[in-house]
Amino acid sequence: MLNKKKLLPIGVFIRTHGVKGDLLLRLEGVKAEELPEMEWVFVEVDGLPVPFLVNDIRQLHSDRVILSMDSVTTELRAKELVGSRLLIPLKRIAKKEIYDGVLTDVKGFVVIDNTRGELGIAAEFIAVNGNPLLRIISGDKEFLIPAHPDIILEISEKERLIRINAPEGLLEL
Repeated sequence: MLNKKKLLPIGVFIRTHGVKGDLLLRLEGVKAEELPEMEWVFVEVDGLPVPFLVNDIRQLHSDRVILSMDSVTTELRAKELVGSRLLIPLKRIAKKEIYDGVLTDVKGFVVIDNTRGELGIAAEFIAVNGNPLLRIISGDKEFLIPAHPDIILEISEKERLIRINAPEGLLEL
């Protein structure tokens, strides 16, 4: 079975498009022009990733695409998927786009700064268009760190560790 931690949510189906089963996808954390070519995608159905073969992806705006999938050929079938999240394998997105987007499930990862040492525990990535943030909890304190490749140096799923290089003064705010 496919491990959901290896999948990156990139959007939500917001409505059908036409009568042939196409769906309008609102992208989250990634721009349409940054999408990799995809033969297969996964749609979260009842909490499980279900694979679908991609027929066509057409860009409408930088945050909206129309997706046509092989086994979704009617408007009725497409309506069943409205509201579902679209997931793609994490390895399909380049490192830069992961930082610009949303990384799945970092809750509980230890966050270590190169100069200050251990800062706390990662709570989540917050998808803010153009400025995603990493929320860190340390006792009764909370830090928000920009999720930028100049700051977040390494994310190790194996070690459950995030290594950062916080700019001077960022943690004092």
